[in-house]
Amino acid sequence: NEYFKNCNFDKAVKSYTRSIGFNPHCALAYSNRAMAYLKLKQYGRAELDCNCALDFDGSHIKSLVRRGTARNALGRHKAAYCDFAAVHELDPTNKLAVQEMRKTKDMIKSAVRKAPKVEIIPKIINVNVSADENSMCVAENRDKIESVNIDKNADACMPKIETKVLEMSTVNPSESKAVIENDEQKKEQHPDEEGQSLGGKQEEQKTIIFAIPKKPPKTAYEFNRVFKSLIKDTESLQKYMYDVVTPDDYKRVFSKSASLEAETLSDIISAMKNIQDISSEHLCEKKTLDIMNSIATSPGFEFALMFLSKGEKRDLEFIFESLEKKSIDTSSARVVYKLGKN
Repeated sequence: NEYFKNCNFDKAVKSYTRSIGFNPHCALAYSNRAMAYLKLKQYGRAELDCNCALDFDGSHIKSLVRRGTARNALGRHKAAYCDFAAVHELDPTNKLAVQEMRKTKDMIKSAVRKAPKVEIIPKIINVNVSADENSMCVAENRDKIESVNIDKNADACMPKIETKVLEMSTVNPSESKAVIENDEQKKEQHPDEEGQSLGGKQEEQKTIIFAIPKKPPKTAYEFNRVFKSLIKDTESLQKYMYDVVTPDDYKRVFSKSASLEAETLSDIISAMKNIQDISSEHLCEKKTLDIMNSIATSPGFEFALMFLSKGEKRDLEFIFESLEKKSIDTSSARVVYKLGKN
């Protein structure tokens, strides 16, 4: 500590290392050495020492602050924000945590603005996609291509699909027109065949059914995988989100080790909005509020909330209004989700 006070950080690191050698389970020694590494601008080592300190004492505020500082320096602003948010949760009066959260938010917004825009020019070729490749390509109306990720367990029931698409980047307008006219002539000549073909495809698509798990997910990855497989079937998704997964499961799944992502929050809000449209059960409304309150306890919730679009905020408002029509008090939840009083 004397070396540190005298700004002799190299010797301070050596002294703290000797201290750790005598007592490898001392969280304070790791945290102090992390601070010395921060002064030496060795941010990676500082983060590792903070990880060790927090393994022994997960509520050590100084280690959380120092790890947040190191992560910001490494450009990992989202992870840094989670650390400062954890400090604020442990000690709501900690002014440093509030200041760092504000600074980190600004860093995140700046990073988003400075992110390079990437223009993707698609190259479309003849593709033969089999069920073993864990994905499916479906061409609709000749100009819409939708990619759907399929669970490996569902491979056995997936039909093989052959898709032929024009390479648009190399076709000039006159050629495009000729191709379109040719296609229209084929439609007129064989309307019945096309109708039968489309009917067959529809029958094939109807056989793709995703089973609703009977047990709640153990990880955020498992929740997202099942959620995305059911997202087009609102009734099945409602059973999964409201019956299989309990509010306590949401708290457990979106923990510090796998905090809530902005995309996941957006998907959940969209799904809940659709569920409110089709459901008239009072119990469903009550569960909606319980789930939303549970999700709001995730360490990454405030960060994810920052990136909601105007449309997603309108969906949130719709959900709260639906709950209020059922005489459910949403005043505290409105504050958490940063929505004004209705």
